[in-house]
Amino acid sequence: MKKLYGYKEKDVVKLAKTLSESKNEPLCKTFERFAAETGKARGTVRNLYYALAKTSASDEEFTAKYLGGKKIAVSKIKEFDEQSEKDLVFGVLELKNKGYSVRGAVYKLAAGDAKLALRYQNKYRNIAKRNPQMIENALISIGGDIPINNKKPTEKKPFAVPDYLIARLKKDIDGLIVKISAKIREENEYLKKRAAFLETENLRLSNMLFSGEKRGAADYFIKTEKKFVN
Repeated sequence: MKKLYGYKEKDVVKLAKTLSESKNEPLCKTFERFAAETGKARGTVRNLYYALAKTSASDEEFTAKYLGGKKIAVSKIKEFDEQSEKDLVFGVLELKNKGYSVRGAVYKLAAGDAKLALRYQNKYRNIAKRNPQMIENALISIGGDIPINNKKPTEKKPFAVPDYLIARLKKDIDGLIVKISAKIREENEYLKKRAAFLETENLRLSNMLFSGEKRGAADYFIKTEKKFVN
């Protein structure tokens, strides 16, 4: 099957005919209808359209044969200036006040042109992210509510521990102190007894050593130490 610039000739002929029959129809609607009739994706139809437009600008023979001698003019996209951004923001917010979603609002502003609606939606989101003050000013002007994301953050209150947790912690600490105190008292009692025992034994050993009973002193020390330990 013959192809023209990578596209089937029958598709070129059919799209050219469809375009000539839909002069007052938004281009996106034409793409959608052509896609439904041919089973092609809208992206494929759009690519075919721009291929025809590019070819018609440089190939007069092609233009004469398939497009009736009329070139396909592709309008240059008009960039948003500050005023057009404000107009878009006001338009979207006014419709939102009437119950529209952002998507529904831009679709209405674009008069059903899906491609233009997508462009409006992307621009609105870009403005909301880049210049939230414009959104807030517009809302104030039309008497709408300021979105939560644009409101000044409220001061966070310091975290307060609940009373029941404080009471539980205090009880646990008191219990721990009691256990530690009991253990310390037990250790103190042991050390006092040990000190008293050693002091007594020291006196006895001193008496035995100074009296010349060295062997008896050694045996006595070993015996009494085992007795105390056991």
